[in-house]
Amino acid sequence: MDLKNMNKVEAPKLDVSEYVGKKVKIANVSAIETQFGEAIKVETEVLDTVKRDGKEDIVLTASRIFSVSKEGEIVVGSKLDKFMEKQGVEQPLELIDTEVQVIKNDKDFLTF
Repeated sequence: MDLKNMNKVEAPKLDVSEYVGKKVKIANVSAIETQFGEAIKVETEVLDTVKRDGKEDIVLTASRIFSVSKEGEIVVGSKLDKFMEKQGVEQPLELIDTEVQVIKNDKDFLTF
């Protein structure tokens, strides 16, 4: 990378509106590390795969990250607790195969 001679390029645009409202199943639940500590990432099945010439394909899923306590526990009344209650499950891994409806947040990311 030449910091004295850089070109400007347009970021690829992807219209995700066609996926909003679609009902899909949760495919994966995993523990992740964030800048704020441990969290749980919940991800849907693949919505679509966007092919790009000469570049890696873009795999579209909807996902959401939920915080947990410093001890790695579900906090009563937290977003994760409320989501699990809405989905009718007791433990995070039980979210797999439950159905969610895709929405779009204010940054054009797909979530639920």
